[in-house]
Order: sequence, then structure tokens, then C-alpha cells
Amino acid sequence: DKLNTGISLKDFYPDKTASEIIGHIINTPSAIRLEFADFSGVISGFDNTCLENLTRNCPNLKQLTIPFAKINGDALKHLKNVPKLQILNIRFCKGELEDDALKHIRETPFLRILDISYSLCFQPKGDALKHLEKIPNLQILNISGCRHLEPDALKHVKKTPQLYSLD
Repeated sequence: DKLNTGISLKDFYPDKTASEIIGHIINTPSAIRLEFADFSGVISGFDNTCLENLTRNCPNLKQLTIPFAKINGDALKHLKNVPKLQILNIRFCKGELEDDALKHIRETPFLRILDISYSLCFQPKGDALKHLEKIPNLQILNISGCRHLEPDALKHVKKTPQLYSLD
């Protein structure tokens, strides 16, 4: 099944927007089996609606890569629809997430890798990283370029039991 590979969806849909790609995916019978969704290089439009539609229709996602997505508010609440998620990459994210948006990460207990580097939509302040303590399998966290971290913000990260890589 060509949709169940680790290849960027841009390679299969070179001239489509994120919304058009998701529309195609969710209208195929194999959508429920989709485990890898990589939107790297997709030119436009991964937003809250895309995240909701993709996660609602593809509950077996294990890896989601949505760099440069424009997600806002409490968009990460849709991650509850993909409890098997192991890798979430929202680097260079645009938009504005709520200050406590990472609380929704708790809905993904198998998450091993989280990349929020250089995300404009999320600049963790104060206790924002406290929610990561509740992710028992988190091993790799990339927060490079998150310039608004307060000096003691990393105190919560050191309580994450499996974390071995912090960038």
C-alpha cells in the first residue's frame, strides 16, 4: 500500500495542498491503516481542520510530520484520536497555540519523539513543559529555537523517565 510508507506525501501528490491530500487519503478504504503521514514539502495549508480530519480518519497513525503547519489554539487536542502516535514533528510550526497546548500530548502515551524546534506557534513559557513528565516513553525532545524558555523550564523535562536526548 503506497500510503503506508515513510515517504513524504508530496512525492505522491506533488501539486496538491495539504487539504486536498487529506481529502484523498480519508476517502480511500486504507485510510484506517495509515501509519505514516509526512507532509514535508507540501506547499500549503496544513491547519487545524487538516489535523482534525487526518487524526479522526487515520486512528492508527504512528508518525506525523507536519513542518510549517499553521495550527492555532487547542489544535493538539486532536491527537487524542491517534493514541498509537510515536513520532510527532511540528518543527517550524506557524500560528498560535495555547500556552498549555502540550497538555494534549498526554493523550499519546506511546510518543517517543517530539520535535517542536523553531516553532513560532509554540514558544513554551514557564511550566509549559510540565506536561511532558506524563509521557512515559518520550525519549527524544527537540526544542531548539524555542527562545522563550524560562531558566527553570527544563526542570520538568528531567523528570521524564525515558528521555535521553534533548536538543
